[in-house]
Amino acid sequence: KAEVFLFRAGVPPYDQENPIQVLVNRVADVSETSRDLKLFYVMAESDGKKPPPNLDRAGYIKYRLDTQIEGFFIPTARKLAKKSSMLKTCQALLATGSAAIGLVAGSAGGAMTASGVGVQASQS
Repeated sequence: KAEVFLFRAGVPPYDQENPIQVLVNRVADVSETSRDLKLFYVMAESDGKKPPPNLDRAGYIKYRLDTQIEGFFIPTARKLAKKSSMLKTCQALLATGSAAIGLVAGSAGGAMTASGVGVQASQS
């Protein structure tokens, strides 16, 4: 997908004299290095989308970058912000709870043990 967008935009390495041959060579290199993944290729289904039109720099930004930003990065950032907010709330609740437990344990004057059974400290 990235190669198609770079090819359509006419940016390096596709800004040379014969960009189609460069694309063919790069696709062949990828095919050769990913030979063991061909089973997954056979199992994959096309998304049915047409390739992008020939692109200038502004078109590349619009069709490639803006769609990724608006379709993936912003929604993902929103989901992660919600999770982060929930975790911060949990952290605050746990900190408050542990402070309350510390207050209760401290105000017992040393008459509490880890098992919760009250033991009076002997004074010598």
